[in-house]
Amino acid sequence: MFGYSEKDLTGHVWDRERIIHPDDFKKVVAALRDHFEERTPYFEIDYRLKRKDGRWIWVHDRGEVMARDGTGSPLRMAGITQDITKIRQYQEALKEANRKLNLLSSVTRHDILNQITGLSGYTHLLSEILPEDPAMRKYIDRVLELTETIRRHVIFTRDYQDMDVKAPEWQSVEGEVRRAAAAAPIEIAQSRVRLDISTGSLEIFADPMLEKVFFNLLENAVRHGQGIGEIRVSFIEKEKEEDEGVDEGVIVVEDDGVGIPVEMKARIFDQAFGRHTGYGLFLSREILGITGMTIAETGEEGKGARFEITVPKKNYRWVSV
Repeated sequence: MFGYSEKDLTGHVWDRERIIHPDDFKKVVAALRDHFEERTPYFEIDYRLKRKDGRWIWVHDRGEVMARDGTGSPLRMAGITQDITKIRQYQEALKEANRKLNLLSSVTRHDILNQITGLSGYTHLLSEILPEDPAMRKYIDRVLELTETIRRHVIFTRDYQDMDVKAPEWQSVEGEVRRAAAAAPIEIAQSRVRLDISTGSLEIFADPMLEKVFFNLLENAVRHGQGIGEIRVSFIEKEKEEDEGVDEGVIVVEDDGVGIPVEMKARIFDQAFGRHTGYGLFLSREILGITGMTIAETGEEGKGARFEITVPKKNYRWVSV
């Protein structure tokens, strides 16, 4: 794979180190250290190695320490190295194609929104010029309503397009909730609705649009809760059966409002369901699903809405302050 003979590479660590790409060296060493110090169950990473002929190739490495000494230091490691150069080339070509498509979509969306703004403005002018006729007023209001619906659909395409554009990353749950609250309805921003966050230093591995998920949940609570006084965000761990240990974590976002009727629970995550945009919870479910998380509404009507975001064990952690 690398063009070296067995004599060229004797298996020493420094043999591998001298052919690792300088830009990848630190992350490879960090990933190895994390596994050696047992912070990760195995070593796995993509990086570049130099062939004997000087050409750089992409490889996928996955390995595991097979033996340790009495102090826990690693003695022997086994693993697999796979040449993924062609896969990376395909990925880069796909990214470039997506970049061009996204650019086209952005320009088109911008132009459509400009036209919608003009259409809405002319409709308002017509409503002022035309005589007060109940039938005419009804038609004009309907045109304005359809125009606003089109605008919301176009904006949704922007949010949906932004999903999965950037790689998932570790994010503070409390930090993302507070950022979402700062942009949420005025009731939260002005503290008329109390926000209680008890997730501590919890971080989850999620798409960068995670803030959008919490924004949608906070906005829905204020908009549909009918006079809520408090929103609580907490975290619990669920254990496996037969004392096998922790299996997953659950982020709970709940309020003290009127709750959600039983007949609506199965439909609130459907696309275009709802009295306003109809896309908030659908988009939230899609964002969470990128890293294997799920969301469900488990509240009781009359006692408040309760959304549970289930997070796989590997996708949450606590960080030391």
